[in-house]
Amino acid sequence: MDWKVWKRFRSKNTAISEADLALVKKINQRFDSLKSVPDSAIAENFDALKQKAQSMVLDEKTAPSDDLIIQGFANIKQASWRTVKMAHHDVQLLAGISMVRGNIAEMATGEGKTLVATLPASLLALWGQGVHVMTVNAYLAQRDFETMAPVYELLGLSANFIATRMPDAEKAKAYRADITYGVGNDFGFDYLRDQMRLQSRPQRKIGSTFQTRLRGASAPKYSSTQRGHAFAVIDEADSVMIDEASSALILSGSSGQAHPRPEPYILASKVSNQLIESEHYLVDIKTRSIQFSAKGVQEMLGYLDRTTKNSLVRPWETYIANALSAKHFFLLDVDYLVIDGSIQIVDAFTGRRFEDRTWSAGLHQAVESKEGVTVTEESQSMLSISRHHFFRLYQHRCGMTGTAVGCEDELDQIFGMGVKRIPLHKESKRKYDPLVFFNTTEEKWDGVVEQVKTINRQGAPVLVGTQSVHESEELAKRLEANGIANNVLNARHDAAEAELVAEAGKRKAVTVATNMAGRGTDIPLSPQVKQLGGLYVIVTEPNRSRRVDHQLIGRCARQGDPGIARIFCCKEDTIFEDTNQLKWPTLRKDGGWDVDAIAEYVIAIQQRNDTKDFEKRLNMMSHSQWREGLISKISGKVVVE
Repeated sequence: MDWKVWKRFRSKNTAISEADLALVKKINQRFDSLKSVPDSAIAENFDALKQKAQSMVLDEKTAPSDDLIIQGFANIKQASWRTVKMAHHDVQLLAGISMVRGNIAEMATGEGKTLVATLPASLLALWGQGVHVMTVNAYLAQRDFETMAPVYELLGLSANFIATRMPDAEKAKAYRADITYGVGNDFGFDYLRDQMRLQSRPQRKIGSTFQTRLRGASAPKYSSTQRGHAFAVIDEADSVMIDEASSALILSGSSGQAHPRPEPYILASKVSNQLIESEHYLVDIKTRSIQFSAKGVQEMLGYLDRTTKNSLVRPWETYIANALSAKHFFLLDVDYLVIDGSIQIVDAFTGRRFEDRTWSAGLHQAVESKEGVTVTEESQSMLSISRHHFFRLYQHRCGMTGTAVGCEDELDQIFGMGVKRIPLHKESKRKYDPLVFFNTTEEKWDGVVEQVKTINRQGAPVLVGTQSVHESEELAKRLEANGIANNVLNARHDAAEAELVAEAGKRKAVTVATNMAGRGTDIPLSPQVKQLGGLYVIVTEPNRSRRVDHQLIGRCARQGDPGIARIFCCKEDTIFEDTNQLKWPTLRKDGGWDVDAIAEYVIAIQQRNDTKDFEKRLNMMSHSQWREGLISKISGKVVVE
């Protein structure tokens, strides 16, 4: 597919100004003047900036002064060069300038966002209120923290990292650091836990504090794990702030223990296999819902015995609907994995598994019954907050991503954040082979295997992106059957991610991956591989959002390296299931498909999907704001839903 087709659909981004370019020049001049000073002087210089910074008010509407940016960035660049041997190049400085002014920096994949984060994180740390550096998963958060910790240390800043299962005392210590790295969700859930602690405080009577002091005692203190929400630096901002924003952050209480009365879930699963589609119920793929006929309701009631009836906590029809949803909409090795006898959800956007997440309202138990594993107790929702509301708690937020394309309106309307498109450090050498289209799935997989065989014979490495764990493992078997050794990177092998990524760029390497390979991972290439044309990336099916395709394709041709990308698809792909009001491209006169027309058709579907998802998130935010405002009026409390 000609990449020009994609470019026609790119949104207009805010351009970098001449004033910003002049600012970069001044930063570099200041950086050069610091080359001969000792390390201790860098820390002293940076410490001297704190007083200047703390005299300024920094929020959504204000930004650091140019002078502070020049001096701060020059010292940060020196600290980086001296510790990790990386000095920010000009486009990275431009990204940093955009971010400290409260924008999203759109940087192409491979442009060094890990290093860029040190610029806004360090400068914002001068205010002494704590900076939260967020990303999409724990692997990237910990990697980035460990890589950049020496930079912060030389600047005299403290840095730390939070993990999901870290004890509260350790988390509290991490939050007291100048800069705290972690997963975006973890920051949100820690906030909700703090809210729970505050709400659980006993109500004090008027004068009780005074009486306590008269007795010589001290009033009990209820401390929060977090110390506030001043600054947020958000890596992979479109994923953290947009893709995941379709669902609220919900703090649930769940023991994870076996359910004391699992009979309704188990029986419902058995009944769901006895009911006949079209006769007893209808499946609505578009809305992912189940509709029962009168005959179906009568049939399901016939299976309900007295013992099970006494164990119900919701209508029997709901148990059956959940069981049918588990059967039709939630697929093993696609939506979830079974690991050590438990159901673990796989995120559709990142391809990663969530050990601590469960579906609500009995759906998780329906999936457990379907798979024959132990049915666990249902989680109870204790507190929730929309992701939009959570991010807006921060007085100053900024971010970066390789795929802000098409998100500008949403980022502006919901978060009040602009997008600055950062130019490439080196001209891209990425090439695009034409899209390949097939009528059937079987023909498509045969075509993918043949393409991999061709590239493998030439000696170049291949990265093949699939949409599910199941597809990645099935393709790996096909390749093995054709004599092609390969590595598989998916949620089942996430512990070996760093090792597999390091191998993916070697000569004749073949890596089959889910979307795990689409975010934040660099695939190093040897000089020999570069001569062979670099990494060859194959997208085996267009994703629902074109931004996800961009992320995978962005694994190749980074930082001026060569690379080639190609998209395969077929008429049976999921993206073509719901194409109402979109007319299929017509066949050519010779009976073949016009791949350029197919490419534009795919983009039209993805555009429509992005618009629908935006409207869904906007409606959810509006509803959330209404509920949060209502509860605020009733209880005098804000923040929680």
